[in-house]
Amino acid sequence: MAAGSIDQFLEDVRLQERTSGGLISEAPDEKLFFVDTGCRDRELSKKRTKGRKKSLLLKKPLRVDVILENTSKIPAPKDILAHQVPNAKKLKRKEQLWEKLAKQGELPREVRRAQARLLSPPVAKAKPGPQDTVERPFYDLWAKDNPLERPLAGQDAFFLEQTKKKGVKRPPHLHTKPSQVPAVEVTPSGASYNPSFKDHQTLLWEAHEVELQRQKEAEKLERQLALPTAEQAATQESTFEEMCQGLLEESDGEGEPGEGQDKGPEVAGDQAGGDQAGEDQAGGGTAARLSAVEKKTEQQRRREKAARKLVPQPEGNILRDRFKSFQRRNMIEPRERAKFKRKYKVKLVEKRAFREVQL
Repeated sequence: MAAGSIDQFLEDVRLQERTSGGLISEAPDEKLFFVDTGCRDRELSKKRTKGRKKSLLLKKPLRVDVILENTSKIPAPKDILAHQVPNAKKLKRKEQLWEKLAKQGELPREVRRAQARLLSPPVAKAKPGPQDTVERPFYDLWAKDNPLERPLAGQDAFFLEQTKKKGVKRPPHLHTKPSQVPAVEVTPSGASYNPSFKDHQTLLWEAHEVELQRQKEAEKLERQLALPTAEQAATQESTFEEMCQGLLEESDGEGEPGEGQDKGPEVAGDQAGGDQAGEDQAGGGTAARLSAVEKKTEQQRRREKAARKLVPQPEGNILRDRFKSFQRRNMIEPRERAKFKRKYKVKLVEKRAFREVQL
């Protein structure tokens, strides 16, 4: 028999195993043949509604999942090493030995210890309460008679230095304070529980000066941001006069002599009268609106001031006080923002091309 026919036969056998799970010649009749009952299946397919079709479509797996599925009927080979246990025979023999000893009354050491712990559990240590703790005496860490350095007394200094048991020598400048200013400033005598009348009045006067300065700054800010009054507000007439400055002087010499000059002033006067009436009416409306806005802002300001008095405002800042205390005691460098100072005087120069243009 030729080798080609043998290879073809083996390929056919492998194909049958992959597709049908075995040789077709050895398969039973129930697997190879089936009874066709197509009429009933067609009736069932006609009766399917849209909802059933949708549910069937949802149950159908996706195409990408079908592609990744294993279509071969041959089962995957088992990983024998995954089911092996190292030293399985040795462990099995040991387990049989301990079963035999357990029947005789002997148990392993771990089991005996666990049983002993169950029979006599360890006593739980009671946590010391606040009344049981003994207060430790305070001591200076940098002093010569430090209790931490007493066990090291009399030993070799070089040995202690190399074994890192000896502390670092404190530099002498750390023994002196950088400033004699106290860390926490003492409040003035007027702030005590029972001060004298003079000290109390002095403290009140200082607080009054601070509050007065704060009030002046607030009033200054309000004046700068306040709306102009009705008298100071710009009207249509004042705006027109400002725009016409310099134009009336040039137009004085202009004008041709004729009959129209006699009627001109009357017509101009009538027009001026109409313009003046319109300006007065517009100015009155603007002034009324400005006064209404001013009244509204004044009422709002009073309301805010009353609410500010009712709500307690926080005074001072602890973080800023501590920072300033460090600066006063020379622990932090007292710095201030550098002021901008111009090195040269600003000089305004008009370009020659613009200088030649005369208006």
